[in-house]
Amino acid sequence: MSDENEPVHLNMTPMIDVVFQLIVFFIVSMKFKSLDMKIEAELPKECGMVPGPARPPDPKVDVRLRRAGRDSPTEIRVGSLSLGNAADESAWIRLKTCLDVAKARAADSSVRLIGEVDAAPAVATADVVHALDVLHAAEFSDVRFTGTPLLR
Repeated sequence: MSDENEPVHLNMTPMIDVVFQLIVFFIVSMKFKSLDMKIEAELPKECGMVPGPARPPDPKVDVRLRRAGRDSPTEIRVGSLSLGNAADESAWIRLKTCLDVAKARAADSSVRLIGEVDAAPAVATADVVHALDVLHAAEFSDVRFTGTPLLR
């Protein structure tokens, strides 16, 4: 004698048991791929372990741009030689002369010369661009940037 107004209740326990058994079955039967030694990597071909005699590194001309404070002008240096500040146009001319001399010496020994610009974080972007223009005018085809860490 069931009452027609009585709500029907479903027993969910067997359904949950079946779902857990399916999860355990799929986890146990799954095969994991081993990624050891299968990661693709692009290594540089022009440096590193190569057969044959070791090639000496290319000489670099290190152009350093430093600024003592916000109100002070940018100092231009080539290696340890100070050429003046960026506000003085003659400092840029001296930089061009130093680059031309280095380029002439490298042309005699047939080595490739690399220009490196090392700018401190406080240096104005216009000074860095001006240094790049001078390197380009001196016909440096390979110019790299080296960073000075920002200290906080």
